[in-house]
Amino acid sequence: MATTYFSTNTELGLVNALTQSLTVFLPQNSPNGKNIFIKDAAGNANKSTITIQTQGSDTFEIYATTKQVINQPFGSYQFTYNSAPAKWYITGGTFFNTMNISSVTTNILSNTTNISSSYISLSSLSLINQFASTNTFNTTSSLLYYNNNLVGGGFREAIPQNVNKFSFSPYLISNLVLWLDAADTSSVITSGANLTQWKDKSGNARNLTTKSGTITYGAYQGLNCIQNTNNSYIYSLNPVDLTQFTFFIVCLSITNVTNQSVFCAIPQSNIYNSYNSFDSFGFFVDADIPRSRFYGSLLGNNVTDVAVSSNGNSYPLRMMAYTETSNTILNSFVNGNTGSTNSGTSTRSNTCAGFGLGANFNGTSPSGATSVSYTHEILVYNSVLSTFQRQYVEGYLAWKWGIQGNLPAGHPYKNAPP
Repeated sequence: MATTYFSTNTELGLVNALTQSLTVFLPQNSPNGKNIFIKDAAGNANKSTITIQTQGSDTFEIYATTKQVINQPFGSYQFTYNSAPAKWYITGGTFFNTMNISSVTTNILSNTTNISSSYISLSSLSLINQFASTNTFNTTSSLLYYNNNLVGGGFREAIPQNVNKFSFSPYLISNLVLWLDAADTSSVITSGANLTQWKDKSGNARNLTTKSGTITYGAYQGLNCIQNTNNSYIYSLNPVDLTQFTFFIVCLSITNVTNQSVFCAIPQSNIYNSYNSFDSFGFFVDADIPRSRFYGSLLGNNVTDVAVSSNGNSYPLRMMAYTETSNTILNSFVNGNTGSTNSGTSTRSNTCAGFGLGANFNGTSPSGATSVSYTHEILVYNSVLSTFQRQYVEGYLAWKWGIQGNLPAGHPYKNAPP
């Protein structure tokens, strides 16, 4: 009898059983969810049996056996490995006449009958919903069918696994210069409930540090956020080139106040404040309307979004994105919807002094700090992202903060996260 060993890289085994029986050994301790499909490619398995054998402590699902056989022409098995317990599960294949299974439910007329025996000889019977009730392998949507002496082992759901809910990361797009994420508790340094530092996750060490007033870290409507109060601000003086940029923010305000400064790039000089500056950009909300306004480097130009509020006195949680193309075109996007556009020219310097949260800055000095806002996440890229890239980030933010329902119908991540 000949033997062969499959490696963990094997996905398909076409076995020729010609003049002698064969033993095929499955890999030991495979990755969870590993799939291997084995088929009698020559059609001689009725004369030369193909034995499929496990190794070590691995067994098959059925009776914890260590062997399965293919002894019919062109027969096949598909196996999936579950590491806890260490078992190979039969997830598909063809079987003649008899088949060992764990449990079967049959539909006979309108009544449901449970068949308790673990070995069944079939002649003419339609079966549905084979499932193994004593393990974690979910097979409730399986299908078995019987026709002309052939039982078709249908489909079984994959092994439950913990999968990262969001496969996208802001790092996947180049030119990330600032990333502030209130969902990441490790990036928020507090003394009690009071915030002392909000760490920059972009890798550029633009950590915002509390400079005045009281800023707290906590949850609002079940979502972690930085809670800013009147005349409180944090900032980082770490120069950044903003010749062009794309800026994202997820935030809200619950106070009926106009001109609430939320976030800005700090200008190099104090000739103009950050919301009317050649040097930077600024973002604030008017919760009494409600709306958000964004001033880019186009002197006197700004883009405004208006959205229906769920509360007459609050600026609702939503996601804004803004781009500026080489000091000439300023665009806004609200929850993935295209907003307003302004164009013009400016002669601002390309480098800003840093970033500030919760205050309007004249040069490197804060002024007019009026923010009463809850900020969840901020991303700044010093490039204009393509439409695909912008929507990629929008999908990530919307699903992360539970506002994906606000994305427009045509958005590529309306129905699933990136």
